[in-house]
This record gives sequence, C-alpha cells and structure tokens, in this order.
Amino acid sequence: MDEQANHPDDRLDAEARAWTVRRRSGAFGPAQEAALAAWLSPDPRRQEALERAELLWRALEPLPRARADRRRRRTRALGAAAGVACLAAVAVLLTFRFEAQAITRRGERSTLALPDGSLLELDTDTALRVVYSLWGRSVSLQRGRAHFKVAHERRPFVLEAGPSRIEDLGTAFTVELREGRGRLAVTEGRVRIAAGAGARELGAGEAVRFGHADLEPLDAAGVASMAAWREGALLFDRAPLGEALLELARYHDLRAVSLDARVAGLKLSGRFASADLPGFLATLEAGLPVTARVEGSALKVEPRRR
Repeated sequence: MDEQANHPDDRLDAEARAWTVRRRSGAFGPAQEAALAAWLSPDPRRQEALERAELLWRALEPLPRARADRRRRRTRALGAAAGVACLAAVAVLLTFRFEAQAITRRGERSTLALPDGSLLELDTDTALRVVYSLWGRSVSLQRGRAHFKVAHERRPFVLEAGPSRIEDLGTAFTVELREGRGRLAVTEGRVRIAAGAGARELGAGEAVRFGHADLEPLDAAGVASMAAWREGALLFDRAPLGEALLELARYHDLRAVSLDARVAGLKLSGRFASADLPGFLATLEAGLPVTARVEGSALKVEPRRR
C-alpha cells in the first residue's frame, strides 16, 4: 500500500487528527482500539502526532467558569489568549483530511485498517483510493475487488465503483470492478446502490451486477463466487473457459492467456485453490479435452491430441 501526502509529518498529523476525532466521537470500541494500536506500532512518530492531536482537541474543551469577580478579572487576558488557541485548533480540525492509495499487485492480497476502525480486504490486482474528512468518508475503487467492513458512525461512507455509487447503511459488503462493470454482494447489514438508471437497497445475502444499464440480481452461484476469494478459492459455475483462465492469471505472474479457438466454447465448473497453479492445470486437463502449459509469463491452452 502506498500513502501519499505533501510531507511525511503532515500526513502523520492528519492521520492522528482522524484518530482523535474518532476516539472522541463516543463510538470507539475494542475493534477500533486494536486498529489504533496497529497504526501506532510501526513508528514512534505516530504516538507523538497523536499527542499533538489530543492537545489540539483539549484546546477545544470549554474553560472552567470563574467563580469570583476577582478571579474573572485576573484570567480575562488568559481567556482571550485561550480563545485564540481554540480558534486555531478548530481551524486545524476542520481542515483535517486523510488520504491513502492502496494497491495490490498480481498474486498479492492485503488488509487496510482505516482511522475510523473500518477494515478493507483487497484482493489481488486491486487499486482504490480513500479520502476521509471531518464530514464524510469516501472510497474510489479503480479496479479489482475488495471487501468492506464499515465502522458505524455519523459520517456517511460512500464508495464509487465505475458508474455506481454505493452508500453504506452500517454493513459489510464485497465489490468487484472490471472494465467499468462490476458486482456487489452484501454480507451484513444493508447498502444502497445507484448505477445507470437503477437504484436499490440490498440486505445481507443479496447481490447485483451493475454497469451502465439497470441493476441485475445475481443468482446463488454468483453470490458464492463473490465470497470464495476471501477463502483463497476460485469458484466457477459453467464459466466460459477463457473467462476462468483470465481470473486464474490474476493470482499468478501470468501476463497473457493464449486460448485455442477450438476449445474457446468449453465451460468450466468447480472450486479451485487460487494459489495452486499446477493443481488447477492438472484438474483442467483431467476434466476437459485440453492440454495446458505455462511458457514464460503466458498460459497456453490447446485441444488435447488424440
């Protein structure tokens, strides 16, 4: 994962302010504490940044009310100075912005913990961008597939994926995007999706296919295939052979798939371990009239010779 900011210390301060806002929101539980500990552990500068953010927050807290006129007069000048400090702290917090770019290469998977306690699981060959502000949380999925376990809070969580806009209503879901078309499967809670001319609210166990046209419900096989990758598996139900091979190639250092036209019409069904390339090819040859081999970074599939 690559995170970008104007300066490393600026980035740390922005992230620390995000954690501080979240901790003071009243919805900071054990999962968020664990995510914060994971954020703090790699770099001692993060603890320093968090302490600075806490000082800013405390500057926003009301000053104790004076109980006597004499004390009130004596503290008037200090109160004015504190007011200036409060305004400065408010300005910093209101301009808080957390941004991160997350990318997984072919064959790689990753988990990203966000400042609010949300967890993102990225499948292989995936790219997304996260932008958090004091007012909202947004993610742009540029390609690939990811699972979102969204922390519940007042700020809305919105995902842009190609032509679709997905709004979390307190839930967990998986989204896939390939060449402007994608699929959405809800595992917990509810989400609202708008794509093309269609809009729907989905609950746990429901899934749709989206593109530039109306939303299309996914059948049970499609829902199962959306979940299989998190278990390290590929699940196909009469999938075109070329489509299945391209999916396999994403999990390995295979840059090209050469499929003989004579076997292009074959269909593939079954559950396969995504990391086991030799096992996949052996099962493929046992179940279909083809031979399959890897040459350099290319996978070649041809009719089996009699």
